[in-house]
Amino acid sequence: EDHNGSRLKIFKAHILEIKLDISPGEFKLYEGSLIVGSTVQDKVLRLEEVQPEGKKVMKGDEYARGQHILRV
Repeated sequence: EDHNGSRLKIFKAHILEIKLDISPGEFKLYEGSLIVGSTVQDKVLRLEEVQPEGKKVMKGDEYARGQHILRV
């Protein structure tokens, strides 16, 4: 689910090893990329291609801009 509780399909993602102040499941923008916090210490998931419920597949940063997700 995205930060609004809607379904969000992930098509392409990568793990980033970086220490950030982000909770598991929390969405943020980091260096222009959409990231989501994980339960693994010092690792986040960078979402590169996503599909919001009822919409087309789009780049993670495009999705973040439309949702007004905060920057880290």
